[in-house]
Amino acid sequence: MTQSLLGRINSEAKVVSMMNSVLVKELDLLSQKVKEMNIRLLEMNADIERARIIRDSLEAYERES
Repeated sequence: MTQSLLGRINSEAKVVSMMNSVLVKELDLLSQKVKEMNIRLLEMNADIERARIIRDSLEAYERES
């Protein structure tokens, strides 16, 4: 009986270990996607800032004209 119980526990532990490995891989993929999205957001913020600078420059030029 004890041997049977230990066998079941060992089998369950193997399943949990495999599930854990899958979850770790999925988290790594999600982490990479988040990093890529953060880079895109930084690029978009830089584009917005450049657009503001251009707008402000054009407004200043129009006021001076």
